[in-house]
Amino acid sequence: MERNRATIGLLIIAIGIVLILFKLDTFDFVFDFSWPFIFIFVSIVFHVLFFIRIFPTGVLIPGGILGTYGLLFLFLNFTDWHYLQYLWPIFVFGVAVGLFEFYFFNRQNPKDVLTAGIVLTIISIVFMSFSLLYSIGIYFIAGILILFGIWLIFGRR
Repeated sequence: MERNRATIGLLIIAIGIVLILFKLDTFDFVFDFSWPFIFIFVSIVFHVLFFIRIFPTGVLIPGGILGTYGLLFLFLNFTDWHYLQYLWPIFVFGVAVGLFEFYFFNRQNPKDVLTAGIVLTIISIVFMSFSLLYSIGIYFIAGILILFGIWLIFGRR
C-alpha cells in the first residue's frame, strides 16, 4: 500500500510540474511544431494494425487521409502557413489517397472506390492549377507576351 501511495504521489508531482511548465510557455515552441506528428503517428498506427492483420482494409482510408494531412500541416508549420492559399486542394487529395489505399489493398478491388479516388484527384489537380494560375498567372501571361513579341521581331520575315 505504501508503494502505491509513493507512485501516486510521484505522478501528482509530475503533473504539477508539467502544469507549471505549460503555464510558463515552456512547451509552446515544441508543441507548435510537433502537433502534426500526432496525425502522422495515428496514420502509421492504422497502417501497422492493418498490415499485421488486426484491422480490416477500411482503416486505410482514415490512415491515408491523416498521413496526407499530417505531412501538409508539417510543411505549413515550417512555412508559417503562407502557402495554404495555394495548397488547400491537398485536403481533397488526402481523401483520394485514402481511397486509393483502400482500393489497392482490398481483395475485391471495388471499382467505385477507384472511380471516386480518380475524380477527387482530378478535382484536386484542377483546383491546384487554378490556385497556381491565379497567383502566378500574370507572370505566365507576361512571359507568353514577351516570347510572342520576340518572335514578331526576330521570327520569319
